[in-house]
Amino acid sequence: MELIVLLACLSTLSLSAGEPTWICDRATTQGRPNGMPRADDVTIRSLRIHPRNDNDVRDTWNAIRRFHATRLEWTYLTEEPSDLDFVKRIKARGIVFGGAASGSHYVGVEADRIGRRDLAGELVIKKHKRDWKNARTEGCNNNPDFLQAQVESYKRYLDAGADVLHRDEGTGNGNAPELGGCLCEHCMTAFRRFLSENVSEKERAELRISDPSHFDYREDLHRRGAPVGDAFAGWDGQGPMEELFREFQMQSAASYFRRLRSQLDAYAGRRVPFSCNNSSHQRWDPPHLAFDWAMSEMMYKSATPSHIWQRARAAEALEKLQVFSMPKHRAKTVEEIPDDADVEWITRRVVATAYATGHLCRVPWDVFMQCNIPGYDRYFGEPEQYADLYGFVRALGPHLNGYGEVAAAGEDIADARWPDAPLLTIEGNERGYAFTRVKPGNRDAAVVVHLVDWSEQPRPWSVRLRKDLLFDGREPVVRFLVPTAYRVALHDRAETTGDYASLATGREIAVDHQPETIVISLPRIDPWGVLLISAR
Repeated sequence: MELIVLLACLSTLSLSAGEPTWICDRATTQGRPNGMPRADDVTIRSLRIHPRNDNDVRDTWNAIRRFHATRLEWTYLTEEPSDLDFVKRIKARGIVFGGAASGSHYVGVEADRIGRRDLAGELVIKKHKRDWKNARTEGCNNNPDFLQAQVESYKRYLDAGADVLHRDEGTGNGNAPELGGCLCEHCMTAFRRFLSENVSEKERAELRISDPSHFDYREDLHRRGAPVGDAFAGWDGQGPMEELFREFQMQSAASYFRRLRSQLDAYAGRRVPFSCNNSSHQRWDPPHLAFDWAMSEMMYKSATPSHIWQRARAAEALEKLQVFSMPKHRAKTVEEIPDDADVEWITRRVVATAYATGHLCRVPWDVFMQCNIPGYDRYFGEPEQYADLYGFVRALGPHLNGYGEVAAAGEDIADARWPDAPLLTIEGNERGYAFTRVKPGNRDAAVVVHLVDWSEQPRPWSVRLRKDLLFDGREPVVRFLVPTAYRVALHDRAETTGDYASLATGREIAVDHQPETIVISLPRIDPWGVLLISAR
């Protein structure tokens, strides 16, 4: 569970001078350009607008309302009038709409003309897509026809009223070498130019490239016995030339996305907010940096609080935002699919931890599980499982927006900002996590410490805070908040009125004063709670 400790205004001693300073001066807020999600936003994906037909039991409109979503993103529209009417309907309600395209979405051109190619000249299709109906190759970022075809694909969304855009497969050609390509003529021409402009004569001589303008990388690979297709990624003959080619493709993709954005901005007459999928490990390679924020997928093995925190910090260091997703099980057989209770258990904690770090987690609805088993390929969570968490987010808006992190604590989290005496320590819970957040430069604003419990069997625990950092000796008042238990009528009323305060339940809680610290004893948290601490 997440726990937010609101400390009205913390003071501390300056580390450099002995003059009093404030803890709120030790954090910065991350910039959020227009269109980027706010800390209290709730974003949901609908691959297609549901219901698609009379037999479709899914309903995108109801999902938006029941999960209190403020944004519908990463959605693919069809040409059906009903899809266009749906966009108008949600925009009228103030919902942000974001249209999406992947590397295999292009208009007005055949795949054979712009697709990626392997060493044998065959079109490349990713492994997990090969069983898909109508699976297509991704377009090559070095092919100018692909750029224009994808611009046309995105124009349809802008014409339909899209506020923001999304690019799935946001690595572009950056991951092409891992898939055996792209080794098309356009790539070979661009690679020659890259070698000429970025590799010194000495380095080229060591690579036995006498004239980069006539160098053919494909011929070089054939000469060295490189395998074709999937086997290329694991080829043990890779060396400096392959490292250069990977760097070249990364830069090619980054350049492609910058050009794509430039053309779409010109068409829209504004800077269009643009997100990307930055892989299931939330990477920030050069192509991803062309985007404003990222909405990624997540694997089970990386669905841990320390990983989420590390990736959140990495995004902030780049002035980016990370939107996580529920973890994907990637089951190959029905027997490998986790129990529903286990899926819900870990997903609730991922949601709580993502928001605790100042970032977001998409609603677990219409999520691709990278699984080709019919009926199990997409996950549709129910409001009874997760809406309490998202209602809590909406209720906490004033204590989420504009905040920056100053400290984090928990297993596998090493916070270098407090090397000597931590701001906060956790007691009685090896699987408890704390994320302390403040409103930078604002001495009157509350400080927020989120606590999330990852224990399999949650029980009461406590946190200890340094007294010298609290309120200049003023008496702290503590209020404890948790998500209100889910009730349909309560959530419907909040959605109808726009007042979400009832979706957080609170009470005052005692503080144990000790010589140098205060201890706050917490009840069982499963998985997210909030302490509001202010000076009396």
